[in-house]
Amino acid sequence: MAILGIVQFVVTMKIGGVFDRLSTSLDPRSDPAMLKHFLVKDAAAASVLLFASYLLMMEFLRREGSRYYTTQTEMQLANEIHRDLVPDFCTSKGDFEFHGRSLPSGEVGGDVLDVIEVEGSWFAYVADVSGHGVPAGVLMTMVKSAARMRLASTGTENFLEKMNDVLAPLSTPTMFTTLAPVRHCGCGLLELASAGHLPALHYRSGLRNIQKRSVINFPMALFNEHLEFATLQMECEPGDILALLTDGFTELLNRSGEELGFLPLESLIVEQADRPLREIAQSIYDLAHSYGKQATIRLYF
Repeated sequence: MAILGIVQFVVTMKIGGVFDRLSTSLDPRSDPAMLKHFLVKDAAAASVLLFASYLLMMEFLRREGSRYYTTQTEMQLANEIHRDLVPDFCTSKGDFEFHGRSLPSGEVGGDVLDVIEVEGSWFAYVADVSGHGVPAGVLMTMVKSAARMRLASTGTENFLEKMNDVLAPLSTPTMFTTLAPVRHCGCGLLELASAGHLPALHYRSGLRNIQKRSVINFPMALFNEHLEFATLQMECEPGDILALLTDGFTELLNRSGEELGFLPLESLIVEQADRPLREIAQSIYDLAHSYGKQATIRLYF
């Protein structure tokens, strides 16, 4: 627009100079009647152009407004679907308590939180789809649907391998999913896996410290071929806390451009480990909101 404005100004000045030279012998200012006739035509032309510009502007606003409200309606619908698919929850299964919440930065997030009763015990996972907006939300829906179907049909065995076989052919080359599943094996034993996800933070009540639990594997849907995923078994005692989170939390930036990272979260969990799980989660959300601009935040205990 700036370039066009400069071009218009130069062209207008040039054309004005040309007309001045051509109309020297027909200057309407020398004849009052001619001047009046000239002003009437000039005013009429200006009025027509002004009315035409008004009509064009109204048509532009009508089209853009219609497209905007259509998009907003679709985004609100997608947001409602997202909330239904990834609701907040605080529940118990046996001796274990679970709390999960997603706080997407936009209308639609690409996260999945779920805990499912399967094979007489429970299976839980957190997944984070790459990207944002509707494409990530669509893949998120596919992840949850595939997970529920796989767990219902074939159980928890080789869960990541089967999920990768399903999602890889359906994902675009630029999209992938990180996922961290946890399976209760009985007798206080948990099996943790990770498909490119952040380490899980394991608070040990007996030692009153945090241990990072991680397994090195590729993210899912990154390669359209069969992959094998390693797992890790760990003991869980009464009072222990296992926190699964996504990079939307650790990559929060403050005004100085510094990332939040893991240390503040670890310190907070150790300090408040004796409080109810819901209060610990709320303290973590408050920490995220006070640190910097909100990105997509997902926490799962």
